[in-house]
Amino acid sequence: MHTKIQKFWLVGLLVIVSMLANVSGAAAFPEPPDGPAPAQPRGGTALGVAVTQGAEINAQAIALGKPGTVYRYEKTYGVSEQAFPWYHPGYFAWPHSVWVHTDGSVFISDPWAKAVRKYDANGNHLADFGHPGTETGWIDDGYFQDPLKMATDADGNLYVTDHYLHIVRILNPLGEQTGWIGDPGTSGTDDEHFNTPEGIFISPVNGQIYIADTYNHRIQVFDSDVNHLFTIGEAGVSGSDDNHLDNPIGVAVDDSGNIYVADTFNNRVMKYDADGDYLAQITDLEFPTSVAVDNTRGHLLVGVVYDAYVPYYNLADLSYAGAFGEFDVQGDDDTHFMEPHGVAVDEVGGKVYIADSPNRRVLVYSAVTKAYLRQFGHTNQFIPADDQHFFAPRVVEVEPNGSVILGEGALRLIKLNPDGSAAWTVGQSGFWGEPPDLVETPNGIVSDGKTVYAAMGCTIHKYSSADGTYLGVFAGGGDCWAPDSLFQHISDIARDSAGNIYVTDNELHRVTQLNKYGAVVASVGVRGEEGSDNAHFRYPEGIGLDKARNVYVADDSNCRVQKFDKRLRYVMTFTTTLCGDTHDRLGGPQDVVVDAKGKVFVADAWNTRIQIFDKSGAYLSTIGGSWGGGTGQLRVPSSLAMDKKGNLYVADRDNHRIQVYAPGVPYFGQQNLNGFGSRWTTGVYTVAMFKGMLYAGSDGEHGAQIWRKAKSGWMMVESDGFHNSAEAINHLFEYNGMLYAATYTYNDPNNGGQIWRTADGLSWQIVVNNGFDQGQRNPEVFRMMKLGNELCATTWSAGAGAQLWCSATGDSGSWEPKDLGGDGFGSDDNIAILDAVEYQDAWYASTNNAGEGAQVWRRSLGGTWNQVNISGFGDPDNTMIPSLVPFNGSLYAITHHRVGGSSEIWRCRNQCTKTSDWQFIADGENLGGDINYRVMSSLAIVGKYLVVVMGNPDLGLVVFTTPDGVTWWSQAGPSGMGNSGNSRIYYTNALFPYKGNLYMGVINRNTGGSVWKFCPTKKVCK
Repeated sequence: MHTKIQKFWLVGLLVIVSMLANVSGAAAFPEPPDGPAPAQPRGGTALGVAVTQGAEINAQAIALGKPGTVYRYEKTYGVSEQAFPWYHPGYFAWPHSVWVHTDGSVFISDPWAKAVRKYDANGNHLADFGHPGTETGWIDDGYFQDPLKMATDADGNLYVTDHYLHIVRILNPLGEQTGWIGDPGTSGTDDEHFNTPEGIFISPVNGQIYIADTYNHRIQVFDSDVNHLFTIGEAGVSGSDDNHLDNPIGVAVDDSGNIYVADTFNNRVMKYDADGDYLAQITDLEFPTSVAVDNTRGHLLVGVVYDAYVPYYNLADLSYAGAFGEFDVQGDDDTHFMEPHGVAVDEVGGKVYIADSPNRRVLVYSAVTKAYLRQFGHTNQFIPADDQHFFAPRVVEVEPNGSVILGEGALRLIKLNPDGSAAWTVGQSGFWGEPPDLVETPNGIVSDGKTVYAAMGCTIHKYSSADGTYLGVFAGGGDCWAPDSLFQHISDIARDSAGNIYVTDNELHRVTQLNKYGAVVASVGVRGEEGSDNAHFRYPEGIGLDKARNVYVADDSNCRVQKFDKRLRYVMTFTTTLCGDTHDRLGGPQDVVVDAKGKVFVADAWNTRIQIFDKSGAYLSTIGGSWGGGTGQLRVPSSLAMDKKGNLYVADRDNHRIQVYAPGVPYFGQQNLNGFGSRWTTGVYTVAMFKGMLYAGSDGEHGAQIWRKAKSGWMMVESDGFHNSAEAINHLFEYNGMLYAATYTYNDPNNGGQIWRTADGLSWQIVVNNGFDQGQRNPEVFRMMKLGNELCATTWSAGAGAQLWCSATGDSGSWEPKDLGGDGFGSDDNIAILDAVEYQDAWYASTNNAGEGAQVWRRSLGGTWNQVNISGFGDPDNTMIPSLVPFNGSLYAITHHRVGGSSEIWRCRNQCTKTSDWQFIADGENLGGDINYRVMSSLAIVGKYLVVVMGNPDLGLVVFTTPDGVTWWSQAGPSGMGNSGNSRIYYTNALFPYKGNLYMGVINRNTGGSVWKFCPTKKVCK
């Protein structure tokens, strides 16, 4: 019985460790949330300008498809960023290590739950640090990726090794992150880097910090100011002699300064003096992972995982003194352990704490009598689960009737009815095992509506779709690692209309076709041999089929999708074998699904996105592209499914949810490919019609771009910042038969904003240079408008008041500044004039003023400028007024608000000569129900409607319409057009009403800037 239990848990540990690696490892790849597009070229030679859509700069050339493929967020199964209904303080997912502060506070790391738990000396729960169940892809404050071991300093600051991010996080006593040691997300062998650190100890005597830099096979020692002192072991070199270590996991120091290291892969504990010189060792320990010192009683305690006990030794000579638990006997009573991963000593309170991870508990013993006292957690009980919260869903399937079946990383199969209610659940959350009662990690699921096929390990199991009853093994099984095993590790399965099952095996690097009886029909790939030609795979993951029974394989480490016919003969490759994050490359593709029209959807895990291609392999669109929990964000999309209506289901693993996306957006139509084919064209800042063609101005990886849409599609008419330093096009405006383009330039100290113009849309001439010859005082020529009989342009200035320049002809040399009563209307805080209009025989201008609040100024014809509103309309956090729009006999204004408030809409009637003339109409929170509708908000008149566009960094921008400016405000379509990444526009410059519709330039740093058409009266808008 003992042997059987030990074998079960050894195998279980390997599976769990593998699962943890999968859950955590993939998250190291995504770029930081909301990070800017890279400013530097990515190497290679820039491609020429393409007719139709623009080409991805410096990328492998693949075709770019037709614009218009858009998927909007529809609904969620599960709860975003919540793996559990409640992170109950009496339960753990995997208690890994323990630390006791000098005041008796107990810290327990729970890496499966991505949290650290804090209790007082009596075992009362005090706090949780981290976002339980949800990890970070970067250095986010408040999140962990893989918190393993901890220590506190004399001030109560908590140091946590965040394993896969290669750092040690530093939290203050309130749990707020104050810094870190190491380089987030980057491993290295120098003294400023770690490679998956785990153990940590802080000396209460001198404050020195000891870090077990596990994969670098060394112990790094720092002083209390984190200055490096010395190293034990050799960086990056493992060994078993006295001067080397092999994957050390634990470290502790006694009051004399002697250092003890759990040299895990050498199955020993090493003792060094305070200078790091070797003294002695304890050998014949099977996988020691933690060490703790009891100075009061003169003992060294060692957590020995595979020996299932915690022996303690005399500090003086390392002689054996006794043990907690029983050597090589596993159990779950209070005198046995399954795997003691962590050990700590409370010398003041006289207690020993042992983290028995697989039993989901931390046991407390008397350090004096060694008697059991109590425990944290419930033995063999995982964090309580329900059927509406999913822990790391790895795989999803949709049945013909719309029911959803998913497989959790926490080891359950769950079927949901079409309305989202639970039909049945198989398995026990958190506990690995074999059917019928338990499940292994589910990696693939298919269902014909009667039978559910679930791939786990090297076996495909069958269940009844009606009630989840176990029906037996369909194929595989036995010893997965036997030389003649059919499978070793099934990564996905798919089923065709004839009942054939197709299987990807990422260990054997092979795809196998089985008939409906489970017999092998065909295979592709060479067993156990990886490669990048068309006869090989490198860790194939997901598999999908089209209606013609062609087979699509997500070839993970080759960063491509391979297409085969129904007999597994090679047909074509989607993208390339070059991994990357541009639109034509993939990073770790995990799954693939094909819709009824032949569009191919790829779960691109490293890049946290879904890439969409047409059947020829041309790029069409992207869902996601940013690490997070918004509707336009994902955290490791691992599996895809499609229902009969063409809705896409995504197992968004580390957001603990299934996301559903539907084709099209009511009342909106996207006019271009994302970023015009380049992910790094992140914003379309302005759009305009000129001579019957739509123009768009944007940023770009190498500078400002101008695009034109004709019947043949989009073409780039100007690139690379007019071949100088212009970084983006601020505004496009037609005047006297010429199209003018205003630019901004911040990165060139010798240049400022410019204005260019063209008569034909192709040949451009400069008419204003270097910020009206004032350089970086005017880095932006922000907006143009016609005032009186002149073309006028406003500036966004740097550290000075904004200016207004005008010209009757627009010619070079003809521009003159207008008297504003001093730049910025006499205030350097008015750094930008965001809009200027004519209304009731007067000019009105609105400003950006971050000090007092945004202002509205009025000038009667021939008169002087006077402020006509209270700054910020009484709220200094209303820092900008991006739009002034005359509508239905009133002048309307909208604000941009700092964090903590939403955009406000105001209006005045008649002359608007006094501050009391302004009336509050509505704000973003009233209209949209969220206070963050506040960013770059703007107004436009579209047909008979006043249209309001408000940016929201969390939910995406929103469009509201009203026929009279006061009542019947209604939201048009979903926020962000169904994608939270469509977060904002570039003020009023991005809006262009035309023939009763509205064209919008949109900023999206995740997938690329876009041009949208809004049709107020047409639900289908093309």
